[in-house]
Amino acid sequence: MKSVNVIDTRSNLVDYGLRLQTLMASLQNE
Repeated sequence: MKSVNVIDTRSNLVDYGLRLQTLMASLQNE
């Protein structure tokens, strides 16, 4: 159970990081 939760959290952080990078890139393009 714990390992699944850790993997879930890690992928959520990666997803958040990618979204943040996309947001920063779109802000820089403007």
